[in-house]
Amino acid sequence: RCKALVSSLSKDLFAEQALLSAGACTDLVSCVRMEDGQTRLLCELLPLNQARVSLLARNAPGSSLLCAPRGEGFYAPALAEAVRLAELGASVLDPTACTTVLFFSDGRPSDKPCDIPGAGAWVCARCTWRNAADELQCVSCASSRLDEYGGDHERWQRTRLLPHLAAQLEELCALLDYDKRRLQWHSIGLGKEEEFVVLRSMTEALPRDIGHFNCCTLDARSLARGVSSVSSSLTQSRLASSTTKYRRPLRAVFLNQFEGRFTRYPR
Repeated sequence: RCKALVSSLSKDLFAEQALLSAGACTDLVSCVRMEDGQTRLLCELLPLNQARVSLLARNAPGSSLLCAPRGEGFYAPALAEAVRLAELGASVLDPTACTTVLFFSDGRPSDKPCDIPGAGAWVCARCTWRNAADELQCVSCASSRLDEYGGDHERWQRTRLLPHLAAQLEELCALLDYDKRRLQWHSIGLGKEEEFVVLRSMTEALPRDIGHFNCCTLDARSLARGVSSVSSSLTQSRLASSTTKYRRPLRAVFLNQFEGRFTRYPR
């Protein structure tokens, strides 16, 4: 599955965008991988051609997409890193540039209550013992922290995780002025659609013209179609940003008696 994704990205995304950029260094790429419950930064604000070489290198397993990820996928730290990179990019990119986030996931998020910043200490619903923030079970009676949600992890995701993710997305939108010409978000689920309830809800928390959700089944044709769709959206964003440059104000021209429409004026 990892090799199929890398192959599709190389053929249907990197190659096409590199051709459109024509060797320019204005397109910057950052890549974050969810790994072992944390995030691994593979590259940060590299020009497109350099990022392409780095991410597809076979002799650099530490920074290459060819190395299969390990462990579970945690949405919250990955999204926090995306917000940080967008803030960093906004300080160096042209004001009319478009930041496009591609959020790939192969299943449900594995975030736990102790992984959410600001969760703080919690009181056991069974014995009222006050536990530290990083405890998943009560120190006194060993009951689960999820007991206050009926032991239902999906219910916790809906009532606690999703609002936290939505707040992070709100921060990202505010950073780029809620402007669809400056921000585009693509959520790509790799698997069955019922596994991506949280991912779809994240996308729906964004303005309709900014957030996009796409679910690809685990076959090469569907994956290529999904990545090609994202690449087409990137091309449209490129064209839109190139036509939103600041325009020079027009100067007033007063015609004399012997002047006409085709009189040349000094600049």
